[in-house]
Amino acid sequence: LREHTIINAIHMPYLGKGGTSLGINFGTVAFACATQFVENYAGQYDCIRYFETDDEGVPLHFPTVNERYKAASAQNFTKIPGAPVAYWVSNTVINSFVLPALGHIVNAVKGLDTCDNEQFVRCWEEVPYQELGLNIDDTSNTYHAKWYPYSKGGGFRKWYGFNEMVVNWHNDGSVLRNLRDSSGRIKSRPQNTRFYFKEGLTWSSVTSYKLSLRYINHAIFGGGGSGMFTREDIYALLAFLNSAVSDYYLRLLNPTINFLVGDILSIPYVGGTENVNPLSRKCVNLSQEDYDSYETSWDFKKHPLI
Repeated sequence: LREHTIINAIHMPYLGKGGTSLGINFGTVAFACATQFVENYAGQYDCIRYFETDDEGVPLHFPTVNERYKAASAQNFTKIPGAPVAYWVSNTVINSFVLPALGHIVNAVKGLDTCDNEQFVRCWEEVPYQELGLNIDDTSNTYHAKWYPYSKGGGFRKWYGFNEMVVNWHNDGSVLRNLRDSSGRIKSRPQNTRFYFKEGLTWSSVTSYKLSLRYINHAIFGGGGSGMFTREDIYALLAFLNSAVSDYYLRLLNPTINFLVGDILSIPYVGGTENVNPLSRKCVNLSQEDYDSYETSWDFKKHPLI
């Protein structure tokens, strides 16, 4: 950004989020750049959406004055992790990145990739119930059972849920730890095993909607889902990451359908107030009650209408 300053940028119309049957964003952007750095120069930005164009994609008005019609300096972009061209954000948002980031208090990590789900992963109802290892606290207690809860992502669901899969982790995963391909190389990837069966959060790495985190405990995580662990208040952290505030920051840092660990760890975070924990716990409990009212849950007791 210091070598090539964006003098003006026009984000041309994209016919997405309603303009296409799949709701996919298509767009173009045009830049006029200078080859030298101009101190404190503010470029003018204009973002035009499909509802601000006619049937041919021509803007109804140009420039289109909306909430993203703004002059912004490229120097401000460097204050945001990754330096995204987030010309529309306020100075308050930009200055918030001087606060401690989530990465200072949490571990966000990848978990178990079996590399052979057909052999090692099942739906819990496919295996004998007596072979399920539920409520396990650490990997040293994985000798009496064969199948253990496996949180491997899912769709959009906040607070609790998608506890449908189990993985063969008998004898501390001895078979998976020694799974090799035809050339003799280790095939599976049991990563960050010290966090297995610990209290934490999980989310789906790829989604077509918003980020949604769920409380996990006594489970292995991995596959399409990552895990987050902290010594701080886990429920306050869960409430924050399921809020509109974290969604705003994530769309600023990485406006794609992939929620990368690095982007989540870059979000500013100052902790929760004392009333956040009980409210977040209540959300988890209500979500769990709802999830357990379906027969897909291993904690299903009876249908709520009976």
